[in-house]
Amino acid sequence: MNKKQRGSAGRPVRRLSGFGADRFRDSATALPRPLIIPGVMIIATLADVRTLIVRHLPAEYRAQPAWRHAATELAKAAAGTDTADVSIALRLALALSGVEFRMK
Repeated sequence: MNKKQRGSAGRPVRRLSGFGADRFRDSATALPRPLIIPGVMIIATLADVRTLIVRHLPAEYRAQPAWRHAATELAKAAAGTDTADVSIALRLALALSGVEFRMK
């Protein structure tokens, strides 16, 4: 029997591996204002946010609540909701992680 892994609140644990291209409908959608992480990347689209989370972010950071929230907002934005929500969540997660960034 294959049981879903559950977190401390009894809810299913969400995995970032679900951000495959098949579930990421409009990755070229622009953020309200691009973010610059000096020496790392410019984040201007939803695809850039996904790249940051999946390729650049260490697993221990992805497990933090702020980054899980950013990933959730990214999935919602990819499904068609307002990109401002993912932008706000991303800025919060970056700030809480001590990552230097600036608005373009």
